[in-house]
Amino acid sequence: MNLKLLSCALLVCGGLVAADATTAVRPYLPYRSQSEDAALGLVGQTNLVHRSDMKSHYGCLAITPEYTRSFDSDKITQSLFGWWLQGCNKINITGSTVAERNEKDLLADWFYLDGGYKGSITFEPVIQNFNADISMYWGMDAWAKGLYFRVHAPITWTKWDLGACFKTTDEGALVNTRNGNTYTSLNNSEKFFCQKDVQLTTTNTIIHPLTSARFCGCSCDDAKTKTRLSDIQADFGWDFLSEPTYHLGAYVRGVVPTGNRPTGRYLFEPIIGNGHHWELGGGIQGSAVLWQNETKDRLINFTIDAHVTHLFDALQHRVFDLKNMPLSRYMNAFRSNEPELMPVANLTATTINSSFAAQGEIVAMFDATFGNWSADLGYNFWARSCEKIECSTWSNSCYGKGLIKNGYSLELIDASKWAVSPQSTIHTYVPPTSSDVILPSEVDYDSAETKGMSHKVFGNVGYAWMDRDVVPFVGLGGFAEFGRNEKCCCYTTSNSCSTSCCNDNCSCCTFASLSQWGLWLKGGVSF
Repeated sequence: MNLKLLSCALLVCGGLVAADATTAVRPYLPYRSQSEDAALGLVGQTNLVHRSDMKSHYGCLAITPEYTRSFDSDKITQSLFGWWLQGCNKINITGSTVAERNEKDLLADWFYLDGGYKGSITFEPVIQNFNADISMYWGMDAWAKGLYFRVHAPITWTKWDLGACFKTTDEGALVNTRNGNTYTSLNNSEKFFCQKDVQLTTTNTIIHPLTSARFCGCSCDDAKTKTRLSDIQADFGWDFLSEPTYHLGAYVRGVVPTGNRPTGRYLFEPIIGNGHHWELGGGIQGSAVLWQNETKDRLINFTIDAHVTHLFDALQHRVFDLKNMPLSRYMNAFRSNEPELMPVANLTATTINSSFAAQGEIVAMFDATFGNWSADLGYNFWARSCEKIECSTWSNSCYGKGLIKNGYSLELIDASKWAVSPQSTIHTYVPPTSSDVILPSEVDYDSAETKGMSHKVFGNVGYAWMDRDVVPFVGLGGFAEFGRNEKCCCYTTSNSCSTSCCNDNCSCCTFASLSQWGLWLKGGVSF
């Protein structure tokens, strides 16, 4: 509880220090894949693989059930809602006629609510994974000394719970007027953000519900789950140095994406794998015995594994804000020729190409063996370069081609007929003019691009029946991972993008990394 209070206090203090800036927010958070975990493949079996005494084929098969859970929910919420948060993980929603509105209040009128509406939404996001990691190492010394193949692929169940709690203090008069058109408004904000089929009573205006970037509370099943095979990683390597007390080798890595792609229908949708990117790269691995006794049944060993891969283009369905207008996906565009209202998220939901130039991982681990017992302690560094988002040449729905896709019905909509005033913000409303149509150049792909970095410490205690020809082994371990989520590009209160707050000269590309802890039970057999 003390840590939670301290975290909230730091968020409040940070808001006071940067009260004149609005951090860029992320419609989608591409966290580290459940398959990207070199530490899990090393622990408990370093003395059973990369063996120098083998002259024939041999193998090591392991199955590792693992549970992981995110912590530091404030950082997740900050990535999603940025400067608009008030207090700890809370946004306030007030209507245009409410006196003395806070400058961080979201305008209720955007959400088809009355001008006198008062309410709030609090968040407590949590990501949980249960992985059944299946891995195999196959030594092919019969063909060439030090030649090997290894593969691993987790079967993953994941649950992403935004923990949204909606509260309405005052419904207002249940009337909303927009551009001279009046209609009966909604009576709570959850109906706008969650229920895509909500109906509004109106006689002269077509009102479209939100169909993309939605999020719900407990009453609408906010927790989203998914189960499937995560990415399949396969390495083909050769230990060009292979001696009883050390080895050093290199390998080529390929990754087959078997997880799911983002759809853009939900703000915090469950993702398994790397977003459906194919990967290709390579790495090096080596180990050295630092100390051993005369009988060689007690020793201390040091192992290092480092690799880097390129993530190729992946087709994804994503939602975007408008440039210099954070959270504008939840604002309404006005169609002047019919009178008609459409949430911007429905219009900017489209198919894009996503790629990452490089993703890398380094593991440094000490492992000690005492007879049949072993203990591992190590550090894992993971990083991924800034995402690159481009229009997809495989789809005619990309906004860059002048067309936009409704995120729910797949209906193509003419972008040139929908208008939002550039003077509007998620806090204020300014009526659009006929010249304020949404242009393809105004979709903010840049602020949706992220990069990642995390630091992990891990440990494992294991036991192997080394006196047998076929060696069973078991182990129990865990980790704590600390993701980096620093702000980079921000918006001033005048809605102009400024890089003055960037600490590494990046261009609107912030870190979005998950902090989490996990426990595993590793079991297998060497043969």
